[in-house]
Amino acid sequence: MRTNLSQANSARQQKALNQKYCFRDYGIKSFLQLIEEGIITGAKITMEPSVRYNRIKYNRMDWNEQMAYEQKLNTKVKVYNLCTSKDSSFTVPKMVYDYFIASEYSKKCQFV
Repeated sequence: MRTNLSQANSARQQKALNQKYCFRDYGIKSFLQLIEEGIITGAKITMEPSVRYNRIKYNRMDWNEQMAYEQKLNTKVKVYNLCTSKDSSFTVPKMVYDYFIASEYSKKCQFV
């Protein structure tokens, strides 16, 4: 049963790595292509609120809902980013971040 779980996680990781996205500076590529071409120059973990503040939504809530919303705003979650040489970064799933950290490409990169 353990091997089935490992195979499933490996398949999920490959799917996340091979998913194509449209990057403004690099065209249509997957994160795997960006890593292999050396475009990714670093990785970092940041802490961000679990929800983004929406003033209109907040103003339409009653007092109890606002307190719950503020608690969600104060709750921080980890956000995984891969950085490029052009001072930009991409938010990626943890599986993609872990792949980059474990790869030989990360040995010559910087970590923030």
